[in-house]
Amino acid sequence: MTNRMVLVQNMTNATVTLVVRNSNFKRALQGEGVKVNIPFDVLFNGMSEPGVDVMFQKGYLYIPNKQDRIDLGLEFADDAEDKSEEAKTALTSAEM
Repeated sequence: MTNRMVLVQNMTNATVTLVVRNSNFKRALQGEGVKVNIPFDVLFNGMSEPGVDVMFQKGYLYIPNKQDRIDLGLEFADDAEDKSEEAKTALTSAEM
């Protein structure tokens, strides 16, 4: 078991409570911009529970570190982004 911590940020003006039942974990993030470190293992287990992943998908909570978002399954690797950037570049150069 690792001690990897994930920084989680509240993106709303309200208090957001993150509850992961199978890990006996509960944290309240009060107010916009509040950041808290949460163990990666707890968040990984919480992604399978109803409501936890929805808070990230709806934008109530945010993880600033891109690699953490990818590892938790909230975002895909750069492959799709690189291809879309190449397509944009090709379109702009073709228009000239």
